[in-house]
Amino acid sequence: EKIGVWYDNASLSIAVPEYVSDVNSLEDLAANADMFNGEIIGIEAGAGLTAATQDKVIPEYDLTDKLTLRTSSTPAMLAALDGAIKDQKPIVVTLWHPHWAYANYPLKDLADPKNTLGGAEEITTLARQGFGADFPEVTEMLKKFQMDDQQLGSLEDLMFNVHKDDEEKAVEEWLKANPDYAGTVEVATS
Repeated sequence: EKIGVWYDNASLSIAVPEYVSDVNSLEDLAANADMFNGEIIGIEAGAGLTAATQDKVIPEYDLTDKLTLRTSSTPAMLAALDGAIKDQKPIVVTLWHPHWAYANYPLKDLADPKNTLGGAEEITTLARQGFGADFPEVTEMLKKFQMDDQQLGSLEDLMFNVHKDDEEKAVEEWLKANPDYAGTVEVATS
């Protein structure tokens, strides 16, 4: 039973820090490859984002002899991103929504006019058949439940970074910082 969509921007991206003002599109990468030391900093070799970058982005935007996708791990990519931003240096990384990095760093996704990374997808709440009939109040609340990039990113940051082993504390802190959101959820359940 499909209850509802709670997030509608699940997407793959190639991103740079906002201070990299000359690069706004994947089309801008070829002319600015030297700025990034000829590298796109990626994640795990087996990731779908890695395959899309290697098989679609690089050939479609004529980056084959200009930029190399350096794969390693998500933590290594995030460490490189963190270091570059602290030093205000240019960096281009593979990333995706939702991710806490967008709440933590001044990032911009590069436009993808050739749609090599695909469009945004939805995260949907599903339940067993009959759930809505058995739990109508909960179902109504879940139908109204939604999060945007900033909300989800800041919650992820608290859960994965600030309070890594204490999800309850992370949620409690997030709700204190987002009292309007908690009020919306309460209204939805009353």
